[in-house]
Amino acid sequence: EMAMRRMFGYSSVEHYYHHGSSVRYLPTVAVPLLCILAEDDYMLDIPGIDKTAFSTNPNLLLALTSRGGHVAWHQDWNQQEAQWRE
Repeated sequence: EMAMRRMFGYSSVEHYYHHGSSVRYLPTVAVPLLCILAEDDYMLDIPGIDKTAFSTNPNLLLALTSRGGHVAWHQDWNQQEAQWRE
């Protein structure tokens, strides 16, 4: 909040994130769009995602996986080692 919100003149952190989010465009998507999200994504508030657009816009499909992290759904043979994406 100290830097980004104030640097770009947003009235609140919520205003900053709303402006930067693509979620406000979902109701108007006119071509098929598959959105893949992982429940363990530490950058997104998965429970807080408004799923209304996915149930009302036939062009949208939400695939929600239990694991996947933020940037990828990599699978490694050695599950004991940390992954580069985390």
